[in-house]
Amino acid sequence: MTKTNPLFSVYGSWGFVGSELCKDGDFKHHEDNPNDFKNKFPSDYPDLVYCISTTHNYNVTDNDPYTDIHTNLTHLMTVLQANRMKYGNDFTITLISTWFVYGKVECPAKEDSVCNPKGFYSITKKTQEDLLISYCETFGIKWKIVRLSNILGVEDKKISPRRNALQYMVKTLCSGGEINLYDDDCRRDYTHVSDASEAIKLVAQDGEFGQIYNVGSGQPNSIHHLVGCAHKKSNYVGKVNLVNVPEFHKLVQVRDMWMDTAKITELGWKPKMEVETIVEDMCEFFMGEK
Repeated sequence: MTKTNPLFSVYGSWGFVGSELCKDGDFKHHEDNPNDFKNKFPSDYPDLVYCISTTHNYNVTDNDPYTDIHTNLTHLMTVLQANRMKYGNDFTITLISTWFVYGKVECPAKEDSVCNPKGFYSITKKTQEDLLISYCETFGIKWKIVRLSNILGVEDKKISPRRNALQYMVKTLCSGGEINLYDDDCRRDYTHVSDASEAIKLVAQDGEFGQIYNVGSGQPNSIHHLVGCAHKKSNYVGKVNLVNVPEFHKLVQVRDMWMDTAKITELGWKPKMEVETIVEDMCEFFMGEK
């Protein structure tokens, strides 16, 4: 079946990235009720964007080793099964993944790098990719994967020291609070949520099936430098404590990570917002909330 101007059903459309996607008329909220989304598995349209995911490696330390497995693996398989029952093999899926799947690799990480993830979140996200590819190849379903860098934007309401930590530190400093910053500086790749959304739309609509696309700035950014920018922008009302890197963090996180973005650039995308501008805009927003 040839699809003209398809409408996309977005799983996870009430989340941070999914909500941004659904500001566009071609990308539709799949869930009828954001508090009951897991009870509606078949999509309304045969082109899917799948954003449902856990977000960090710390669930296991909270004595909850199953959340990453249920959310990242079991639910995806249920969605694939339900849509195959409805559409046969005549549907497509774009999976939203993460830079965490790479683990310790040479930077900038490329889509064909051999991944070595650590931690339950990272491992289940890579397994999610592998299961998706195997399932789709088994049944002749078309797939694409987007690996996102760290995503920033003031609409993210679930920031914490574990999730979107840079944004959490920026917000805390702007409110006059106190943060703990690891004394061993590291470098990360950051993208604004609006830029990430545009990249996902481009891949979903025009990307090549059977391909993985990195989405990020393609540049390493010092976390110490960005926190320093926020501290200065907020007139130094907050306090920064330098602390040792916890042992668990060393086990599950890489020190530096940024991605090669040549493939998505060739498709016609590049970020509009630089990371320092994003940090400055966040500071202005959070200081306005006081």
